[in-house]
Amino acid sequence: MSRLGRTLVVSLNACIAFSLACTGDDPVFSPSQPADDGGVSTVDANVSSGGEAGADAAAPVCQEPLADCNDDGVCDTSLDVDPKHCGRCNHDCGPGSACVGRKCQPVTLMDNLTGAVSLAVNQTALVVLADGGPKVCAKTGCNGVSGTSLATQELVANGPHAVYINEQDAFWLGRTTAGARYELRRCAIAGCGLSPSVIDDEQLGAELRGEGNRLLRYDPTGELSAIFIDGSSPKAYFPLATRPSSSRFVVGGGKMAFSCLDGSTSENRGVWFGAFANASPTRLMNDGHVVAMHGGVVYASRPVDGTHEAIHACAAGGCGGVGATVGGTGPGAGTGTITDMTADASGLYWLENLGSAGRVMFCGLPDCPDGPKPLAVSQDKPTSITTDASFVYWVNAGSGPSNGAALRVAK
Repeated sequence: MSRLGRTLVVSLNACIAFSLACTGDDPVFSPSQPADDGGVSTVDANVSSGGEAGADAAAPVCQEPLADCNDDGVCDTSLDVDPKHCGRCNHDCGPGSACVGRKCQPVTLMDNLTGAVSLAVNQTALVVLADGGPKVCAKTGCNGVSGTSLATQELVANGPHAVYINEQDAFWLGRTTAGARYELRRCAIAGCGLSPSVIDDEQLGAELRGEGNRLLRYDPTGELSAIFIDGSSPKAYFPLATRPSSSRFVVGGGKMAFSCLDGSTSENRGVWFGAFANASPTRLMNDGHVVAMHGGVVYASRPVDGTHEAIHACAAGGCGGVGATVGGTGPGAGTGTITDMTADASGLYWLENLGSAGRVMFCGLPDCPDGPKPLAVSQDKPTSITTDASFVYWVNAGSGPSNGAALRVAK
């Protein structure tokens, strides 16, 4: 039967089945059923295989891996290889990425980096902190090269969050003389003639975060403090939270969570949480290292044994000092540790450093219902991770000079 004939039969049967009046010369089509979350329709299989539809058919049943992602009644999208519909309808891998086996493939945005340790993104730009100083390129990538330098001949702080950017400027911890204190430096993302300004010179290194008009930092003595981007004098936050061997911290919504690895006393060690109110923070967990925070929950990596780590979640109101396990490396996963972690409304993302076999991992929140899933594998010493609405970004330090890179993959 011709295509037009089959169309008329389907239309006539639909009219009879639903007691509709068919008038005029044009056939009347019943609307296709929407695809489910996997992008696969759920009606008559004969259409997808080329046979005639039954009298009550409204849309094709597509045989894996095909799907009707365009709602045109044709199973013409392969969820295995289509980068616009990878694994499910409308899951777009983004520019430059391929879809292989239903998984979006990582895209290298910046390459040939030495000593890459930290990255940050805004609406349009990507900044990576590496040997020599920060490098910038468009967030869509810079054709595989190492980006445009904002400063040169700098020694940068060796931490996964030693750089922060807003829409206009980049801020980082760097110095030009070995052994000197790190300076908090600033350069317009558009460039500053390789001459960044110094907005504070009393830094011992470690991590830098930003929220609104504030830059928040800590140094290895455990001093947590802030400086205003407009150049105001630093103001200490958490003045009672000076903990030796403080490790990581994260900010959001006027709140802060940080970890302390001090092994000399149980009073300092653990994961702490509080507001920017010059008040003493509350200890949530008795142990922890890498931290993230979202939706009133703090996440922290904790050792399982000598070679593996797990991620524990604790509500900001408390969890009895331990929290619930939500993901992490485990027996058989290698001998790596979690090097960095971030959380947003879409889920929890973290990096596992397994040498050249590092992984970018994901868990749905609040309780990782489908278990941890790898977004990228075979990554060479991943160190720093961040996200935006559509993508996950990370830096690989690499195993040698010029082996570092900044990459991206769709969520």
